[in-house]
Amino acid sequence: MKNELTLLGIVAKTHGYKGELICRLEGFTTKIISDKLEWIFIKRHGEKVPYRINELNKSDDWKFILSLKNVENEEEASKLVGSDFYLIKNDIIFDEVNKLIESGLIGWKIYDKKRCAGEVVDYFDNKSQILLSVRNEKKEFLLPLADDLILNVDNKNKILSLDFPEGLDDL
Repeated sequence: MKNELTLLGIVAKTHGYKGELICRLEGFTTKIISDKLEWIFIKRHGEKVPYRINELNKSDDWKFILSLKNVENEEEASKLVGSDFYLIKNDIIFDEVNKLIESGLIGWKIYDKKRCAGEVVDYFDNKSQILLSVRNEKKEFLLPLADDLILNVDNKNKILSLDFPEGLDDL
């Protein structure tokens, strides 16, 4: 059985002279990455090549520093910069926000206190939080998405109920 891979981001740049890499997540947070992760797949010449992980340090919510077996200097590491990276889907720890993003939120209805506030038309990863672009009959507005704001997820009907932050409940 072949393991399904999930695209998570890009190898952003080298870090130091010992072959370490800074990997940037796109649309996900580092909460999805297990501290015991053993393998990462990096796209090289059209193929997803497995690399054994020596060490992984989460530097913030959106990036991590990675040391790989057989990548031992800056020259070797620089060949990987700009490449997409993937993880085996079963190795990913999806919290509520990351589960929603992975499933695709465009077209979902957003509810606050039992009323429909609008429909998700887009979402943005601004590196400090995920923002949903929500449109209703009156306007389009941005709404932060965080685990502590999620009240209920109805996957069948594509409805997301949120506890709106103060000041947004009049939308």
